[in-house]
Amino acid sequence: MKLFNSTLINKITQFIIVFFSIILFSFSCIDGKCIESTACCWYDSCGKCNGDNLNINNYGRCDCEIDGDVYADCSGECGGNKSLDCNYECNGDAVIQTYWIDNDGDGLGYGTNMEYCSALVPNNWVLNDDDVDDNCPSCSDCLGIPNGDAQLDMCGTCDSDSSNDCVQDCVGVWGGTTNYIDNGCNLPSGVIYLSNDGKILYNSSMKIYNFEFIIHGTGGTFSGTMNGGDAGELGYIVNGIFENDRGFVVSGYNTGNLIEPGCGVLTEMDLNFSALYLSDLLFDSLLIFEYYNCNN
Repeated sequence: MKLFNSTLINKITQFIIVFFSIILFSFSCIDGKCIESTACCWYDSCGKCNGDNLNINNYGRCDCEIDGDVYADCSGECGGNKSLDCNYECNGDAVIQTYWIDNDGDGLGYGTNMEYCSALVPNNWVLNDDDVDDNCPSCSDCLGIPNGDAQLDMCGTCDSDSSNDCVQDCVGVWGGTTNYIDNGCNLPSGVIYLSNDGKILYNSSMKIYNFEFIIHGTGGTFSGTMNGGDAGELGYIVNGIFENDRGFVVSGYNTGNLIEPGCGVLTEMDLNFSALYLSDLLFDSLLIFEYYNCNN
């Protein structure tokens, strides 16, 4: 006769294990609450052991602390400080700002303002209302001032003071410092010049057939002779005569030989008055001539 039945013993053992497991579980979790800090009866949707199972969203709540609930930020971090920007990006840098319309595309706004998210600004809206005329893309002066009066002179200086605008020197250079010319080849093409020693200098890229100009001056009887120079060497007839309504008129006519393109002395003067400047240039040439006067 067997004193113990093995099957019966196994069943008794299983019963004891289940019984004590229930007892242990009951001491860990009572009425849905944990009574032991080391026991984890469940995890809520926030991932907290034995939490209150509250759903999390961008502005939802999580049972993040034993002593109470705290808010979760947009990244889902309990107690975090990240938030959505105006473009709905978590922890983004887009902000609401005030904008003005820029119809002419000059970067200057005008009219009624609107507020837009900086990441969602429509085209042609800018952060200023500095435009006086929003239909004029070129109304800013050289200093960038809308409808300003500053102008750029020939030397590249931008201001509103016309008294300091640069001028051409005797060789036609804007802002240059040459104030006396003694060689016609230093002149630009199409220019004649009255030198201090009584010569008429010239530079021409075209042939000169005939010429006429008036000498203005002061003192004396306004008489004199014209001779020498390239005109004299080529046989031009050069005369000077005073006319009451015009001044001392100098005319030169060719006798067959022409002054070829080049530079030098056109003619020389022997006057009994002080010559100041020339005017009324009439040159029988394909080139229009101008007069340079370094003293004026």
